[in-house]
Amino acid sequence: MLSEQTLSTLNALKLFGMARGFTDRLSQLKSADLSHEEFLGLLVQDEKTYRENLRLKRLLHNAKLKHQAAIEDIDYRHPRGLNKQLVLELSTTQWISQHRSVLLTGPTGVGKSFLSCALGNLAARSGYTVLYLRAQDSLRPCCNLKPTALT
Repeated sequence: MLSEQTLSTLNALKLFGMARGFTDRLSQLKSADLSHEEFLGLLVQDEKTYRENLRLKRLLHNAKLKHQAAIEDIDYRHPRGLNKQLVLELSTTQWISQHRSVLLTGPTGVGKSFLSCALGNLAARSGYTVLYLRAQDSLRPCCNLKPTALT
């Protein structure tokens, strides 16, 4: 009965990661010899992981990335002039914290969109807010004003 009340209280407090971890760990508790401090520490870690995953999911959803791409998925074997060392430097996200920009140019079909989505995904996984826009969409005026004829 006490564990049901604890579970209910955790959910009421919106500690959903802890509630899930509490349920999972209670079922495994018989086989594990955990102290109270270890048990509580694992529950706190479950909540932290739950919240980090929710934040990452929200950041990726709001980024509106065109491709589900990751830096790890980049294929360097294709002859497109992609510098692997430069991409490795960009994967440190130091350029973001230094407020630097990256401009991708090249002919159609070489993977500019894929690479920009991979960089956006990396930035979101590092905790940065990201928004994917094509150049033509970002230069479009924010309001649809129609020209009027002067008479």
